[in-house]
Amino acid sequence: MAQNPNYSDEDIRQILNLAASRQESQGLSSDLLRRSAAELGISEEHLAAAEEEYRANRERTAARAQFEAKRRDAFYRSLVTYLLVNVFLAYLSLKGGDYWFLWVLGFWGMSVFQNAVSVFGPNRNAAFDRWQADQQKTPVPDITTVIDQYRRESGDKLLEEKLHAIKFVRENTSLSLEEAKKLVENHQIAAD
Repeated sequence: MAQNPNYSDEDIRQILNLAASRQESQGLSSDLLRRSAAELGISEEHLAAAEEEYRANRERTAARAQFEAKRRDAFYRSLVTYLLVNVFLAYLSLKGGDYWFLWVLGFWGMSVFQNAVSVFGPNRNAAFDRWQADQQKTPVPDITTVIDQYRRESGDKLLEEKLHAIKFVRENTSLSLEEAKKLVENHQIAAD
């Protein structure tokens, strides 16, 4: 005769996760989540706090993945540049019978190595934390607010001088040059 096995909380969590992943569905509704939590004896306050924590963790994980992907891409671009330029310099140097390219190779190589350590090393989490703190310090204002401020300060000549508008957006936001240019151009198209 088979007995009903006793499961730990972790066992239950894993079994339910497996069952939910096998179910072909678009996900569970918020109502179903609340009913399930009530059946398990989880209070509304704890459920709301858990949902908020889950969303925050998911957003932080997505932001970290995006941040690390951008840093890796930048590193690989700089590494390819380093290799291509140094191969060319080695060719020129050796063609002349000299070894001066080793100086460039060595000093530039130290910089590439430092970059690799910062991107892949143990302190990469600290770099993400600093970046996230900077993002929180300088929130990007609404573009309409920035453009309206530009209108007031420039005598309502909105985007006649596109470079000044881009410069103004960059000074008042934490956007890159490319992002500010796209923002100004999109706003200019929308205004037309």
